[in-house]
Amino acid sequence: MRVLFLSLSLCISLIGCTVDESIHDHSHTQINDKQINITETVRRIASLLDYIASDYPLSVKNGLIVNLFEYREQFDFMRISTNLGEKLPKIEGLNFSNELAVLRSEIGKKTDGVVVSKLAHKLRKALLTTYNIVLAPTSAIQDYQTSKNLFAQNCVACHGAEGAGDGFLSASFNPSPINFQDGKVMAEMTPSRVFNVLTDGVVGTAMPSYAALSASERWGLAFYVISLRHKAGNLQRGATAYKKHSIPISTTLTKLSSTHDRDIQIILTNKNIMPQTQQDILAFLRRVAPYSSRESPFQPTRKALNGAIDAYRTNQYTLANEYLIQAYLDGIEPYESTLRSHNLESEIFTIESLFSQLRSDITQNADMDTFSQKILRIRVLLDSVEETMLGTDNKYIPFISTLSIVLREGLEASLIIFLLLTWTARGQSRQKTNRFIHLGWITALGAGILTWWISGNIIALVSTQHREILEGIMSLVAALILLISSHFVLSRIDARRRVNRLKRHLENALSHRKKQITLVFIVFFAVYREALELVLFLRSILLDRNADPNMVLWGVTVGMLAVIVGTVGLFHFARRLPFGTIILCMSTMLCILAFSLSGQGARALQEAGILSIHPLASNIQIPMLGVYPTLQTIMVQLFALAIFIAIALIPKLKKQEI
Repeated sequence: MRVLFLSLSLCISLIGCTVDESIHDHSHTQINDKQINITETVRRIASLLDYIASDYPLSVKNGLIVNLFEYREQFDFMRISTNLGEKLPKIEGLNFSNELAVLRSEIGKKTDGVVVSKLAHKLRKALLTTYNIVLAPTSAIQDYQTSKNLFAQNCVACHGAEGAGDGFLSASFNPSPINFQDGKVMAEMTPSRVFNVLTDGVVGTAMPSYAALSASERWGLAFYVISLRHKAGNLQRGATAYKKHSIPISTTLTKLSSTHDRDIQIILTNKNIMPQTQQDILAFLRRVAPYSSRESPFQPTRKALNGAIDAYRTNQYTLANEYLIQAYLDGIEPYESTLRSHNLESEIFTIESLFSQLRSDITQNADMDTFSQKILRIRVLLDSVEETMLGTDNKYIPFISTLSIVLREGLEASLIIFLLLTWTARGQSRQKTNRFIHLGWITALGAGILTWWISGNIIALVSTQHREILEGIMSLVAALILLISSHFVLSRIDARRRVNRLKRHLENALSHRKKQITLVFIVFFAVYREALELVLFLRSILLDRNADPNMVLWGVTVGMLAVIVGTVGLFHFARRLPFGTIILCMSTMLCILAFSLSGQGARALQEAGILSIHPLASNIQIPMLGVYPTLQTIMVQLFALAIFIAIALIPKLKKQEI
């Protein structure tokens, strides 16, 4: 036992240097200019494609040019886009030059505006997706009043006090300033597009660049411009209606910055919401939501991600890592069971992968742009996940989530009890042995109930990171205990001629008090780990304000009954099996459980920031088997597997020596 414990400890110490230590062991390079140019280049091309999608339909009607200035401007946009596109690295899956050539050809043929607009939007989306670029604020924007003041100082002279394009200088410009009150024009406008205009200006017009303003000021101003035509809506009624109708539009900056009014109205219409109420909701989403924080399941995550960006920008790398750990443990993990009940496995996997990559980026001198873009991608995924949850009105989801968790954790615990009871079922020491096995799992069950009772107060005072560390340690200890147990089983896998000897060893082992205590601890650790995980999962389900506690209670009840029935049936079936078959099945199951627990334990320690993270190229992830695409988890599992194989070979080697 000491050898196994020291070996496992050595393995973890070799591969599990903490992230904090690795942060202090290197100096970070400055921002990579080439990478910044890629992001900026993609942003500018996306901005030009936005122009083409919205302005080209105004220049051509029925194959005829109706606005020569606008039409010529499209070719200028295409020329600039082509020149910028040549600077981008070639990436498989997108032949950008060819796609631009197709778009240019359609413009030259004076193709219908709807067709060209769709082509431009499609190409813009493909460009952003291929280069993994998100165009959204990376931090909080200026508040509403400050943004209003910025508009008065910089925009009123041309666009007018209400943004109607009627400023005192407007008559001297050709083309005239945009009218932000024009519903047809603004239906195609987004804060992201306004931000691009403020950043780049518009060539051939009186619109200058306002790049001298900070990004926060430009974003605040962009959202204010979009809000100008929504002053007629009642903000309080809009906020109330938004909640009442469970509108599946996340009120986050990443979502609202890229959402058209047109898209919002389509969603509201599909929900059969009255026009006046639609106006109120639009006013709330445009005038209030972007400038204020709100209650949200993932608000702690977004707040911590903002902290990580700010810390990384100011070279506080240890603090940035701590924010990332906090963002995941406090904001993501408590809701994993709920997300899985909404069939969001793919989104969970992608979010987890991005968090792993971010922590790896800290240790690999990643530039600021790469770091912030991955955080923006997490925000976009959170918006999507949140919208799915908002758009789902199923009161049985808490029941389904609870039932699946109880079945999973309960069956894992009962399987260990089943293996040990089966192990001793045919010996003369059966009753004496079973007494200690039952003592172990009953004690663990009682400890689990006690944990639930105190969890509302005590666990709330303990950080999520410490709870994750506890879960990781318990998983590794349970895996270690299973490996130790496997030695006894595997050393007697040729049990046909040694059944009597096995029984005598059991009786002798159980006559020693230390052995009896060990057996109790084996069962206790294995079962309490599942009980602790079950308590944490159930608490996380109840964090959802929409979760009905009665549904959770029914899920626990039905799940426990199913586990009891399954365990009794399994034990009844096992009695008919030959003893040698039982031993072989036990050894296999012990190996699988130890393999799974070792991976899950290493993963929990990674999430808590104790083990470093080195992502693998493969995206294979099998949580039930503890398989995750990181070097550390795979090495711990391979180490556990190597121990198991070594134990299996011991009796054969001894037999050869004899």
